[in-house]
Amino acid sequence: MNRNIKLFCLMTMTIIFSALALACQGTTNATTEAEEFTLAGEYEIDITALGMPLIFYLKIDANDNFFLSSDRTYAVDKGHGTIASSGETYMFLYSDSTTESPKTSTFNVRNRNIYFISSLPYGSSNLQATDEENPELSIYPVAKALLFEEYLGVYAGSFTANTISYEYYLELETGCEYTFTSNSVSGTSDEFVETGVFSIDEIIINIVYN
Repeated sequence: MNRNIKLFCLMTMTIIFSALALACQGTTNATTEAEEFTLAGEYEIDITALGMPLIFYLKIDANDNFFLSSDRTYAVDKGHGTIASSGETYMFLYSDSTTESPKTSTFNVRNRNIYFISSLPYGSSNLQATDEENPELSIYPVAKALLFEEYLGVYAGSFTANTISYEYYLELETGCEYTFTSNSVSGTSDEFVETGVFSIDEIIINIVYN
């Protein structure tokens, strides 16, 4: 099935989703089947929130080796090593880590994305920041999964329900995150905004609401 037909199916789902969301007046429920969990894949790390306008990339292979680099060729080595885990907590153990000078970073995983809970060594930097409003709070990077890339972007359309016309937008973003917005164009101030995470199985998009 070609991409245009897949996009048509995606848009059809959007219409159904927006109608249901408006009918529920903001109260929504959804479930998805459990998926087999794997860390393997590529991730984008945007550290703008840490005060540095920089995006770099993380790759994890099937053998739990990780690679950090400034681009997705991974030709420039900004850190690599292996991954260990204990329960739901994971650790990067860098190849140049030693007993005398350990080099690690720990993280948890939520909705396919990696949330670091300690500083992340990247090249010669040790990435973390302090919250300006709460100096005792540290901010760490987030690695967002690069999945379903051919579908990422903004989808728009319109529909009419109970004589009221609406415009709607569904934005699928890095990290399997989405934002759905529906606005009335009939002179009323109705607006519906929903955020959450998504996955795509063949031509079916699965939505999990926040």
